[in-house]
This record gives sequence, structure tokens and C-alpha cells, in this order.
Amino acid sequence: MWDWSLITGSVVSNIVIAGLVAAAFLVFDARRVWWTGWGWFPIAFVSGVGTAALVKFVVDVLWQPFPDPLPLLVCAYIGGVVAAGVLAAGKILYYGPGMRTLSVIAVICVLAASAIQVNRHYGWYPSVAGLLGHLPVEPVGLDELDPADATIAAPDGKSLAQAWKPPADLPAHGALAEMDVPPTASGFQARSGWVWLPPAYLVTPRPVLPVLVLVAGQPGSPRDWIDSGQIVQTMDAYAARHEGLAPVVVMPDQLGGAWSNPMCLDTELGQSLTYLSIDVPAWVHENLSVATDRDSWAFGGFSQGGTCSLILAVNSPSTYGRFLDLSGEAEPSLGSRQETLDEAFDGDAAAFARVNPLDVMASTNFADTAGRFVIGEKDTGMAEGLRALYAAAQNAGMNVEYQTVPGGHDMNAWRTGMLESLPWLGDELGLTAPAGL
Repeated sequence: MWDWSLITGSVVSNIVIAGLVAAAFLVFDARRVWWTGWGWFPIAFVSGVGTAALVKFVVDVLWQPFPDPLPLLVCAYIGGVVAAGVLAAGKILYYGPGMRTLSVIAVICVLAASAIQVNRHYGWYPSVAGLLGHLPVEPVGLDELDPADATIAAPDGKSLAQAWKPPADLPAHGALAEMDVPPTASGFQARSGWVWLPPAYLVTPRPVLPVLVLVAGQPGSPRDWIDSGQIVQTMDAYAARHEGLAPVVVMPDQLGGAWSNPMCLDTELGQSLTYLSIDVPAWVHENLSVATDRDSWAFGGFSQGGTCSLILAVNSPSTYGRFLDLSGEAEPSLGSRQETLDEAFDGDAAAFARVNPLDVMASTNFADTAGRFVIGEKDTGMAEGLRALYAAAQNAGMNVEYQTVPGGHDMNAWRTGMLESLPWLGDELGLTAPAGL
């Protein structure tokens, strides 16, 4: 049950079919008054269209929580549910108990089908497990793991894979643990994060593994990479192809709250940059045995987290030598440039320019930094900005790549982007040998 897909497959097909049948049942009625004048069908139609238009206006014009406009199809599904509710009310008020029960069931079916279709559009819950918050593996405590009595590091000029021979007791899967990073340097009040440890980390001798720090978007939480991004399954599959080797994946909280947005910077909104560049690495080095050099550390994220990846790469290059920007913004933002300056920088444009990636890259060379920009082919809201960042990174001497994947500004694109970036990450972090070596 936990692995049932909410994107494709028979479960999705059956729910959608049930919704279509239920919608037809609600629409059809033999009474003439149902269809004419201010009958229930015209009222339902107007209510549905009006709700869709209202949602579109509130989200895109008044609220603006997302970088892309709300798709018309998503608004239509929301309006359809309202219309279904109105039609059901018309049947409940006229017919007997049996029809009333069927009408309520029909509305539930329409609601479920609409929710499935919206979820398919964004890809946010790929499975029942993600929807219900069921972790893919039972979490462990870091204190339960055996200390590393011996470690294996990659020799000079070689990858870790060339030096590593997996033992007979190598686990088939990695381990997931919750982490609480004390904000010693930053004072930033972050929520609990998560860390995924590859199978090779769980044995002795333990390889000195690289680190991938991943953050989610905004609004969001560190668990988004687990529940929606399926990072545990993705990394387990990668490790299975590489004899248990994979980066240690650290998933901290860069927001402080689901709707907060300190932009991964040190501003009046919080010291998120210091937290991610000092407190998180300090916790990792104190609690885990991993590589310490910047070339073995990468920072990645999607949407607002993608913006953070480049922010960390240019503002903390001594810690993060690699980055993965999945659909990040052209610059850290709270809406407009002026709103960002006023709310976070007390109106100081020069202070913003000192940390804004485009400005920093215009004046600084980053020849020792490598990165990857990935965007969904339908993500029109972010494409222009990401291309500008890619060009600026090239001009700043970075070794960067740009890729377009199927999807929009959604989890469908970000899961694919992560999956297709893993070979690049493995090579860049010294885990695997580049082709031909």
C-alpha cells in the first residue's frame, strides 16, 4: 500500500474514472428546472467558474506565494469540486435518502479525482507513503551506529570507488536519522533536519564519503526531500549501483518555519547563511566521519532551495565547492527587489549586492567551483533567470552545466533533475571516476 503510486498506475486511473462517473451522475437530472433559469446546473456552473477565477486572482495577484502563475487547469479542478458540491446540494434537497447518500459519495469521488489530477500536475506526493508521511525506512539514532574503527580514503588522483572494496556484510540499504543542529554561531532557530547515510557508511572499514547538503523550497520543510523528493529511494538505488557508495545526504532547515523566508542570507530576518555555512558543517564534522575538503562538499536544492545553493556557493566557497541549482530564482527575493531591500536589508541596496549571486559573480572568479543548473521544460517563470545565472557563472570561471528536464516548476522536474545529476555529482565529489579515467 505504501508504495502505491499517486502519479501513474491503476490506483490513479480508477480514482479518475470514479470521479468522471460521479461528475456525470451529479450533472444529469431529468427535471427541466434543473437546467433552465436559476436551476441547479446554471448555479453550479457559475459557482465553479467564479471560484476558479477567484482562486486565480487571490493566488496570482494578492498572495503570490509561488514564482509561477497558478495553472488554469488547477483552478478548473478547484472550481469543479465547488460545482460538484452545488449539484449535490440540489439533489439532496429534492430526492430521498438513497439519492442523498449517492450524492455525497459522488462529491467525495470528484474531490478525490481532482486532488489526484492536481497532484499529478505538481508531482508533490509520488506515493501513498509520501501523502501520509510514512518514512521509507525506520529512522535510527546516530548514537546507535558503530564508530569508525578504520577508514578508507581515496588515494591522490583516484576516485573513492577505485579504492573501496565492499565487505560481505554490506547492508542493502542506507540509514535515515533525524538531526538537531545547535545554532551556536548563528542563533538561527531551525527545525529538525534529516541525514541519510549510505550503506558503505554503516560498515567497517568506512570510506571517507563526500557530503551533499540538500534544502527544500519555500513554503516547505526538510522532510520534503524525503516525502516528495524520494531522496532515500533515489540514493539507495545509486548506492546499489556503486557497491554501497554514495554521498552522505544532509537535509537541514534553511527557513525556520514553513512560510518563513530568510533567503539563506544573514539579514534582519535571521542568520540563515551562517547557520548553513558554519553551524551545519560543524555539526556534521562533530557527529559524522566524512570528507572535510571543499571539493567533497556540495549544496543543492529546488526552487527557493535552488536559489540557496548558488548563494552558498558564492558566499561560502571555502565550504561548498559544488552546487546543484534546481529551478532557483535569479536572485534571493521576497517578492519585488524593493520589498526584499525594505524587509531584509533596511533599504540598503549595497548590502544586498554584496551577497546577491549575480553581483558577486560579476566581480569574483570562482575557477575552483563547479555547478549544475536544471530546469523543467515548462518552467517559463524561472527559465530566463536561470539562463542568466548560468551565463554569469561561466563568466566567473565556474565549471557549470545546464540541463532541461520534463516538467514545470514542480517536483516531477526536481526528482528527475536530482536523478540525472547524480552521475555528475559522483564524479565532481571524487566518489566515482569520470568517464575515460
